[in-house]
Amino acid sequence: MLTFKRSCGPEFVLDHTWLRSNQDGSPDRRFNGNRQIPVARYGKLTVGSENGLCEEWLVSNADAALAFGAASAHMAATVAASL
Repeated sequence: MLTFKRSCGPEFVLDHTWLRSNQDGSPDRRFNGNRQIPVARYGKLTVGSENGLCEEWLVSNADAALAFGAASAHMAATVAASL
């Protein structure tokens, strides 16, 4: 069963869909409690290394993920230049 504990703010909601939908996107009328749910914007952070590290995180604030990625790339370039 799907549970939704928090809803995202309106600035992160891209669209709405039905919890249970037909292939054409319309609500599936067979389910009594079928409700609309938000389609939110997420950011994806991927970190990897030559030694096999491969981590991926989904974060609810895509702008913060972009800023974190840019800051991490800048830090890596600074460290690499100082070696």
